[in-house]
Amino acid sequence: MLILLVGPPGAGKSTIARAIAGVLDATILDRDEVRDAVFPPQDVDYSEEQNEIASQFTYKIAEYILRRNKNRILILDGRPHSKKSQIRFVEKLSMKVGHRLKIIYCWAPDNVICERLEQDIKKNNKMKYIRNPEKYFRIKNTFEEIENDHFKIDTSHPLNEIVEKIIKYIKE
Repeated sequence: MLILLVGPPGAGKSTIARAIAGVLDATILDRDEVRDAVFPPQDVDYSEEQNEIASQFTYKIAEYILRRNKNRILILDGRPHSKKSQIRFVEKLSMKVGHRLKIIYCWAPDNVICERLEQDIKKNNKMKYIRNPEKYFRIKNTFEEIENDHFKIDTSHPLNEIVEKIIKYIKE
């Protein structure tokens, strides 16, 4: 199975990925971690081009793993997947390797997301270049409607409730 987490920065995709991975015995493929592992530290610039290279590399890794193991569960994290074309690409990938695709759209009220992003910046000043309220609103305002079957979850609720609902959706 391939689980695609969709949503703007600060929506809780990574938190949810970690929480459901343990329950499902799944592996998380995080585009941001792939980028940071592939590019030398002095060359990491968080540009659109670099993020796309890391995304394509992440998809290739997913394809490789899923082609070899029909029982494997992978969670794709680290990219908003705000464009229909990006979701279609992952959908084609899942069909190519013969795995079901489950899409989870993560969202929260603007004030909750902005507070999360500000907290991230306070913890790690480097985060202001990657995730900040301005980037959140830019992505949110250009987010294309998801045409595929998906599960929409408000991540401002308690994590245990969120995980329970997502697991129910995944097992449908």
